[in-house]
Parts: sequence; structure tokens; C-alpha cells
Amino acid sequence: SVSGVAVRDGENAVTIQNSREHRVEIQLKSKGDQLMDVLRTKLGADVVPAEPLRVEWIGPKAGAQLRDAALKSILIALVFITAYIAFRFDLRFAPGAVIALIHDAVLSVGVLVLVQKELSLSTVAAVLTIVSYSVNDTVIVYDRVRENLGRMRGASFMKIINVSLSEMLSRTVLTSCTTIFSLMFFFVRGTGTLKDFSFTLIVGLILGTYSSIYVALPLTEYLDRKLFSKVVKKKPSKPIRKQGEAVI
Repeated sequence: SVSGVAVRDGENAVTIQNSREHRVEIQLKSKGDQLMDVLRTKLGADVVPAEPLRVEWIGPKAGAQLRDAALKSILIALVFITAYIAFRFDLRFAPGAVIALIHDAVLSVGVLVLVQKELSLSTVAAVLTIVSYSVNDTVIVYDRVRENLGRMRGASFMKIINVSLSEMLSRTVLTSCTTIFSLMFFFVRGTGTLKDFSFTLIVGLILGTYSSIYVALPLTEYLDRKLFSKVVKKKPSKPIRKQGEAVI
């Protein structure tokens, strides 16, 4: 097998992945022009094909373009999500949802960096999926808050948030756990990009469940208390005319 070939550790460390259909994927940190010759010498010309099925080279310029495109995609998604939340609910709900999404995306990428996972197109797609899934969780909780705003007239906004969170906590946790258990199968049995994709989603779903409960709602209540309530108080009230008072 290819894994039996001795490879030196260092700058050009090799990652070997055995995939289906008797194909092997070999990843090198630098360009390996003489890789096929070494494999033919070690394994034999009858085992190694004359030409590789596919060769991809990603240099610093391509990596920078991939990074810029990923950041641009995430920022565009955040802008549209902010507009949707402000239109669907209220302007005071938008900052909490956006900061929760930024929290999920940044920490997911941070975990990938800590475990030294490759930031490829599949992981970028996973981060965008995390953003979509997280905003779905947040919207469901926000919708319950909006319903309770009509039911619990006269109650404080903090009490309404606490009641809404208690009503939706079990649903949010159970839904996320069910999805995570399904992704665990792909992470354990998958290889290559599928394994990285599922790992990124698992991390993001855990962070998204946490942020929907402990980031979005508390931040919404804080901004409502510190910012939006003061704006409402500063609005001038219309003068009330006494009964029988003439208007000139």
C-alpha cells in the first residue's frame, strides 16, 4: 500500500488518504514534482499509473483569493440576515442575531485553526451552512418572544425573554443534538473533505445552539434596556387637550 512508503517529516510532510475505487489521494505542503517517480521506485511500475488522475496546485495567490472570497461571502450573508431580521421582527432584534452569527463563524474558524484543519472550499461552505442554521435557531426563539409580547402585555421585556427561552429551550437543544448525532456518522466514517465538512458543522452547531440561548437573547435585552428604551422615552409626547378646552 502507499502508506508503506517511508516519508520524511518536515516541510514537505505528506498526508495519504485511501479512498474508494482503489484511488489514493496524496496531499503535500509543497510541490511534489518527483512524487510519481518515487512511488514507482518503491511500489513498482505495474502498481502506479503512468500519469496521475488529477493534480492540483494551490499557491499563495490562490489561497489569498480563496480567503477573500470566503470573507466576502460571509459578510454578504450577514448583511442580508440583518435586513431580514429587522424586517421580520424589529430593529432591536437585529444586532443580537448578527453578533451571535459572527460569534459562531469566528469561533468555528478559530477551532479549525487550533486543530490545524485546512481552510478549503468545503470548510467555507460549512461555515456558511452554520450561519444559516444558527439564524434559523435564533429566528425560532425570536418568534416566540414576539408572540409573548402580545400575550404578556405589561410584563417586562426581560421576563418575556426568560419565559420564551424556557418554552423553547428543550426544542432547540433536542433539534441540535439530533443533527449532531447524524453528522457524527459522517465524521467517523467519512474521509477527506467530507470529514472536514462534518467536523466543521458539528463545531458550528454546538456554538450556534449556545449563541442562540446565551448570546442573542441576552444581548437583545441589554440593547433594548440601554439603547432602544431611551430612544422611546426621548420622543416628545403629544399634548392632551382637556375636556371643554377651546382650540384657537
